[in-house]
Amino acid sequence: MADGLPSSVSQSPALKSTLPTGFITSYVFFYGAQGVYYLQRKKIIAFLYSTVWTDWSEWSACSVTCNDGFRTRDRNCTDILTNLPDSCIGDYNETGACDVGPIQGVCHSNMSGVCTCDWGYDGNNCELCVGNYTGCYCEYCEDNLIGHDTNCSTPCYNGYASISGGDQCECHENTTLGFWQNDICTGCLTGFILPECLTCDTGQCLPCLG
Repeated sequence: MADGLPSSVSQSPALKSTLPTGFITSYVFFYGAQGVYYLQRKKIIAFLYSTVWTDWSEWSACSVTCNDGFRTRDRNCTDILTNLPDSCIGDYNETGACDVGPIQGVCHSNMSGVCTCDWGYDGNNCELCVGNYTGCYCEYCEDNLIGHDTNCSTPCYNGYASISGGDQCECHENTTLGFWQNDICTGCLTGFILPECLTCDTGQCLPCLG
C-alpha cells in the first residue's frame, strides 16, 4: 500500500487530463478492476496531474489550389514532467474550411496602369471573381444562376442555359433530375409533385404509365 492506497488501485488516465497541473489536494476518485473503490481527500503527488495538451500546430496547406477546400492541424498530449506522450481528453486533430479563391487571372495593363482583367475576373490584380461568378478560372456562374456571357444574374433552379453562356433557362425533363417548368424551373410539369418532380400524383406522367 503506497501513500495509504491499496496496491490494486490505480488512477483513471481520463481523470488525469481533467485536473490542472500541480493540483495537490482534492476529492479524487480512484479506480481498480471493479470500478470506483472510494472517494478520499488526500495529498496527491503533483506528477499524477501533469498531463497537458501542446499548442495547436500551424494549419496545413489548403487541400485545393483554388476555391473551397479543407485544411488540418494537430496537437499532442504530453506529461510535462517526463516529456513523454500521454492521454488527454479531446481531439488530436482538427479540420477546418479554407478558400484560396480563384487562380489569379492575367492583368492587362491599360494606359493608366490599371489592370483590365479577362472576363469573369475582378480585383486590383485580377485575383477575384466578379460577383456571382465562380470556378478556378471564374468560368461558371454560382449555383442556380446562368448568364455567364452577361452577368450571371438569371435564376435557373432546376435547369440549364439553353446556349452555353446564355441567359435563357431550359428546364430539366428526365427521370433523374425531374420534370420541371416555368421561367426559372421551380414548378413541376402537370401530374408530377414536389419536391423532386419525379413522383406522379394523377397517373398522367409518362414515367408512371405501365
